[in-house]
Amino acid sequence: EIGAKETEKDRSTCNGISLNEYAELYESSRGFSLDPADTALLKQLTVDTLFCKHCYRPFDPQNKYNLNDVLLEPFWALSELISIYLFPLTVWLPLLIVYACLAALEWITSLFDTEETQPPNVPDYDRQYFPKLSLNITNE
Repeated sequence: EIGAKETEKDRSTCNGISLNEYAELYESSRGFSLDPADTALLKQLTVDTLFCKHCYRPFDPQNKYNLNDVLLEPFWALSELISIYLFPLTVWLPLLIVYACLAALEWITSLFDTEETQPPNVPDYDRQYFPKLSLNITNE
């Protein structure tokens, strides 16, 4: 077996970079360096950690069982990108059509609704907690 189908391939050496390499790439692409105190602290925390050289996602190279789950083959990475761009076409457009039909149906049924409602006549709505007779209100 060759290429990505080889199961015993040590992927940590071909896909991983250390924090030193990441810091050099960061400094060359951004034009300024990281704080030396932060870099020293991160070096202590990421002694046994490598970073993907494409997406800079950290992974543990010693965990051979989890390494295949962390590192994606190019086919699956491409399939995820394709699914991102096809989602609006396969879900949003049909839902837009369904909701437009439902809105049109509701509009049509509202045209046939002949019941007209009038607001209730409540002249003393501020005094709803007290009966009108107990307030001793006289009209002068």
